[in-house]
Amino acid sequence: MTVIARLVRPAELAAVKAYADTARLGEPSLADLLVVAENDASYVGLVRLSHERGELILHGLQADHLEAPALLMQDAARWIAHQACWALAQAVDSPLMIEHGFTEPDIQIPEFLLELKASRETGDCALQILHRAAK
Repeated sequence: MTVIARLVRPAELAAVKAYADTARLGEPSLADLLVVAENDASYVGLVRLSHERGELILHGLQADHLEAPALLMQDAARWIAHQACWALAQAVDSPLMIEHGFTEPDIQIPEFLLELKASRETGDCALQILHRAAK
């Protein structure tokens, strides 16, 4: 079966929360833009975008299928469009995010984002902050 990416419907929020690695992506809510990747009616990936303190944040990718990361970033890039966006990226996802216009920040990183990064990092999950300028 083919992997597809699509927006999460409000009625699915509980199922998405059960699937989400909230330690890495944070707690999904209805205020977020959530895109899932599905294969055979099962979630195989998730991307979470939110607005926090006036900033658009891509909270990273969760992917359990080889095709999921590219599909999720393709969909997320459409929603980001011409806006500036911060991203919390694992090393494995950085090349894909760079391909979609994210770079090492050349502007000051908001303090709350540094705190968010620190709160989500664990021994096996190091995160990098990337930025995509408005186009």
